[in-house]
Amino acid sequence: MRGVDIGRRLSLEEIEFLRARNIEVIFRYIGPFPKGTDPSEISMILSRGIGVMLIGQKTANFPGYFTPAQGAQDGADYRQWSLELGAPLGIPILFPVDTDMSDPATEANGYFNAAYGGLDGAYDLGVYGENDLVEGVARFYGGVTYTWQTPAWSHGIVSQIADAYQFGSLEIKPGLVVDLNVVRTDPQWRLVRGTA
Repeated sequence: MRGVDIGRRLSLEEIEFLRARNIEVIFRYIGPFPKGTDPSEISMILSRGIGVMLIGQKTANFPGYFTPAQGAQDGADYRQWSLELGAPLGIPILFPVDTDMSDPATEANGYFNAAYGGLDGAYDLGVYGENDLVEGVARFYGGVTYTWQTPAWSHGIVSQIADAYQFGSLEIKPGLVVDLNVVRTDPQWRLVRGTA
């Protein structure tokens, strides 16, 4: 499957442009931030038969961020924001680890356990990060149901078990710059796509 992620809201025209180019999944940020989506955008994406993935990110760009207390707060916030968006229940919310860690699967474990609790069963727990993180949490942490790998800090290694892989940016039309993704597995998008 072909996917894109973008840090700004899309217009209906842009969503239709992506659909016409066989984009099947759009990854969008959540939260009261400039790059966050809104209920209208989520509705437009789903109504065009495109799957949506949610990215919850406040900062998450230094190792000290990933504490159990922060995980619990993030899980609760991301759950609330997703419910306010009208995002379909049960889809993964991706928690980025947007930094290099010496032992990412171990260092972030307490954070992920607490984040899982904060989601309170409304949404699945997904992670985004480097190869070592994806491999570690996918193999050893049962609470994570979806993994999305970045090439950053991955030293050229592409995980064969990552559910999605982000591989580069492209301006696909003037003013529309997206990150491109290969989406290997479809967790529950078939259940949440709207009608074309």
